[in-house]
Amino acid sequence: MEKPLVSVNICTHNRAELIVKAIESVLEQDYLNLEIVIADNGDDYTESKINKIIEDNPAWQEKIQYYKNDTQGISENRNFSLQKSNGRYIAVLDSDDYWISPQKISRQIDFLEQNPEYALIGTNAIIVNSEDQKIGEIKNLENNDKITKKFLMKNHFVHSSVVFKKEGFPKYNEEIFIWEDYDAFLKIARTERVANLPEPMTAYKKHSGNISKYKKIRGVLTLEKIIKENKEYYPNYFKARFKNMGRLAKAILPL
Repeated sequence: MEKPLVSVNICTHNRAELIVKAIESVLEQDYLNLEIVIADNGDDYTESKINKIIEDNPAWQEKIQYYKNDTQGISENRNFSLQKSNGRYIAVLDSDDYWISPQKISRQIDFLEQNPEYALIGTNAIIVNSEDQKIGEIKNLENNDKITKKFLMKNHFVHSSVVFKKEGFPKYNEEIFIWEDYDAFLKIARTERVANLPEPMTAYKKHSGNISKYKKIRGVLTLEKIIKENKEYYPNYFKARFKNMGRLAKAILPL
């Protein structure tokens, strides 16, 4: 019996130099029924670079669908890649991250196929710097009940680790520029079960550089809106609001 098709969504914006490692980590998977959907809303240099990468690797060509598009913002680009995907399941991989276990997709699809009441499964992750040196770990809650109990307090999923059912996915909110993954996951977990595998199977890249005060404040206010929209679905609403007010104070006040 053939395994279900998995569409790996790689959204990119001017990150041609980083995307090779992401693609390689997909093609190293022992799960064979994969397609890679690259959605690029970056500049012309990125387009030419990615096309050259694909041309130089003929073995990749039958697996990769590359789409240059004019979408605005990350959420719109993510929704574009979803529309172009043919798989029953969607695996997300941001172009600067990569997978570190060849069994990642196999393990996740086995879990979802054996537990049809679950709509989404993530993994734990390592944190790497720009030289791909490990500088930390991300250990999230694994059990659905524990996740949903504390979901308003924290996003318990590394975006580049998740695999979810395409059918029923709520789409990414195109009105926000950050937390779009958290917003979608909270909507899924209102009615479906979610979980994480305990092993670190994903590498999350942490970039150096400062975020402007304006972006920090805007991000906190976006999170505040998301928390309020989920008040009726999850516990710890007031704790989550209080924690976010701390983020706002930190963003506004000088160090």
